[in-house]
Amino acid sequence: EAILSCKHKFSEGMSLRIEWKKIQPQGVSFVYYNSEFTGDLRGRAEMLNTGIRIRNVTRRDSGTYRCEISAKSEEGQRLGEATITLTVLVAPTTPVCEVPSSAMTGTVVQMSCKETEGSPPSEYQWYKNGVALLEKTGTGSARTANITYTMNKKSGNLV
Repeated sequence: EAILSCKHKFSEGMSLRIEWKKIQPQGVSFVYYNSEFTGDLRGRAEMLNTGIRIRNVTRRDSGTYRCEISAKSEEGQRLGEATITLTVLVAPTTPVCEVPSSAMTGTVVQMSCKETEGSPPSEYQWYKNGVALLEKTGTGSARTANITYTMNKKSGNLV
């Protein structure tokens, strides 16, 4: 489960209206509106005072959420909001690797490994005879034991 907190400093006598929204590239959608959950969270979420508890989170729940609270009092209406980013972690699966079984001396060989389930996206490390190949951050090039190679931790490619 995940708990998204939304604390406020409005006094207890105020009448509160609470809305939760999910901010996505394709637009903003309601998550909690008119005292009920909508969309994917219907039946999986509950209010904790002004916060939300989401049960059985999935990678689709990752994203930016905004809590908006409006409070009416004798002095008028007051507004408050908070933005929260939820990142749902997903374990990687076994990568699918493509490694040629043989190559001609002096040719360029490309090897790759990739898996698509991990969240955040997986990073890759290559080894030769049990020894990790060195890399600078991001894409790195190095020379070891008469070979020159380029390794990319993000893509899983070794050339």
